[in-house]
Amino acid sequence: MAASTVQWKKRILLPIWILRIVAMLFICVVFGIAIAYVKQNGGSSVSLGVVIFFYLLIIAVLLLDVLQILMLLNHNLSPIGLLIINGIQTTFWTSVLLMDITYIAKERSTATGLIMSLSLSALFFATFLYAIIMFIKQRREAKRGQYAPAHNPANTMPNLAPTPYTGPAIQHHSTAYHSPMRDNGDLGAQNIPYPPYGGPPSYYAEPPAKPANMV
Repeated sequence: MAASTVQWKKRILLPIWILRIVAMLFICVVFGIAIAYVKQNGGSSVSLGVVIFFYLLIIAVLLLDVLQILMLLNHNLSPIGLLIINGIQTTFWTSVLLMDITYIAKERSTATGLIMSLSLSALFFATFLYAIIMFIKQRREAKRGQYAPAHNPANTMPNLAPTPYTGPAIQHHSTAYHSPMRDNGDLGAQNIPYPPYGGPPSYYAEPPAKPANMV
């Protein structure tokens, strides 16, 4: 399961869960004594079955509280999960409270059991209300984070990028300057244009005559 990013208020949840677990453990002990008493006094199987069934429901609700604590510590508790679990638990204890009220009204007995049921129902209802608030908050944040992207005219413009060249590779020649007199140049080493008087030695064998006005 993915880790939850909801910021839970542990100072609210953990004390309530601890109080609920302690109260339900006490009720489990009382029902265990009641089951043993019914067996010893030869009670009817129907009465014993009802007590055992109610005892198992309390254990299931207790285990759900333990499960929620483990999910919170592992950062796996989500608002929808907290809402569903506490909805089931609150429904159970609300039913117990209504049955206690009905029993007290008919039998006119003391309200000791009613105080316990009322206290537990208040604890479960408080957590259920907190789960509703966190669920609504998460839904609002999720809707606030969803938006439609604005129209971008650039997405509708034609593609003006140049078409890549797919022809044969072009051979690049060097652009450095080379004299035509060089070997393997345009004129070659044998085609240097010497003057018609012969080679350079005969052309410069005698020094040039001095002009008449020079002494």
